[in-house]
Amino acid sequence: MIGSIIGSVVSGVFSTGKQYLQNKNQESTAKHEAKMAYLKDKTAWEMFMARGSMNSYKDEFWTVVIAAPLVLAFYPPAVEWVQRGFEVLQTFPNWYLYFLGISFSAAFGVKPLGNVISDAIKKVRK
Repeated sequence: MIGSIIGSVVSGVFSTGKQYLQNKNQESTAKHEAKMAYLKDKTAWEMFMARGSMNSYKDEFWTVVIAAPLVLAFYPPAVEWVQRGFEVLQTFPNWYLYFLGISFSAAFGVKPLGNVISDAIKKVRK
């Protein structure tokens, strides 16, 4: 009788442990499948956007915008104008500057740049 009770308890413990491990395995598999689906969708979106930007002039536009102050800084009559422009930019609302950063990042296909721009805006505003 005692042997049968002990056998029953041990069997229950092993059964519960086995079920726990199966559940963990299913959870891990589901997470992995979700991550793979996300990466597949993300890659498809990036390829779609890359194809769409082949006929776009966004990167050329932003290159000119970024290079203009640099070039004008070497033209003495424009130096004060360039400096004043940067002073005015510091008065723009953060949300607008973030959108500019996102637009710039998207034009060049540089994802992490959005964070860099956000951090730079925060440092300038302090």
